[in-house]
Amino acid sequence: LAKSASKSLEQKKNESDKKKMENVKKINESLIRALKDIPAEVLVIKKPANDKGVLFSAVHIDDVIDVVSKATNTKIPSTLFAEGINCKEVGEIEIPYTIDAYKGSITILIQAE
Repeated sequence: LAKSASKSLEQKKNESDKKKMENVKKINESLIRALKDIPAEVLVIKKPANDKGVLFSAVHIDDVIDVVSKATNTKIPSTLFAEGINCKEVGEIEIPYTIDAYKGSITILIQAE
């Protein structure tokens, strides 16, 4: 009896784990599609800058997550992009990301306000 109860619990746990993995896969596929479909003109961050294009405050990961979240209408996990984003000038930056085995990148345009 104890062995059958143990097998039943193990089977339920495996089914639950499988459902969680399927759900994560669906979310990741949805996120990949959303990131691929963002029009380039939407990914713009505006910050105050001097006449030489040097920003008064740098663009950080939080700024990127905010603009991408708004563009995709999706909550973007803070772990999606590298933490080392610290742009201090007007221009374009390409930011790589990895979701499961998929590797992609987005380009953010930084403009002076």
